[in-house]
Amino acid sequence: MKRLCIVGLAAALPMTAEAGWGLTNYSSIEHSGDELYYSPGHTLPSLDWKGGGILIQVDMLETIASVTRDDDIFFGLNAYQTVRLPRDSEINDNVQGVVQLGGTFDYDQAGQDLSYLTAMASMRVGAQAQKKMGFGMYVVPQVGLNILTGDADAVELAREDSIEIAVGGQLQISVWATK
Repeated sequence: MKRLCIVGLAAALPMTAEAGWGLTNYSSIEHSGDELYYSPGHTLPSLDWKGGGILIQVDMLETIASVTRDDDIFFGLNAYQTVRLPRDSEINDNVQGVVQLGGTFDYDQAGQDLSYLTAMASMRVGAQAQKKMGFGMYVVPQVGLNILTGDADAVELAREDSIEIAVGGQLQISVWATK
């Protein structure tokens, strides 16, 4: 499984030559069931691909770091489509407001017998500046499902094989190169 994830990520890298590329660092908080928690992963920046109003963020560095740990693998992917904004969405000559709709998918195998699967619908709202290099700050509210499979004894707060509605949010800071 780990090798398959690494090969898939390596195959996606050539796409960065066709459009802008960059990095996004984000923190994520989720509420699922009775618990409020900081989402697994998301301590290293994602590798981003931007083109034609589409943004794809792959948590490649998190995946590579998780491969070095025994019985642990993390994979995360975010995808957004820019919503057409009116011309007056410019905040000033260099900064523009942006709204993007999309979703996130995270898989975290926290041990041999325990895994989390999270799928969330997201709306990314923020301000960005782009001349020769882009910079943006965004708030990303989310709603979706958190699926836990495995042995509840592996983590003291976990319940066995549960599906829960999850709500959460992210604060994202992005930097990218433009064509």
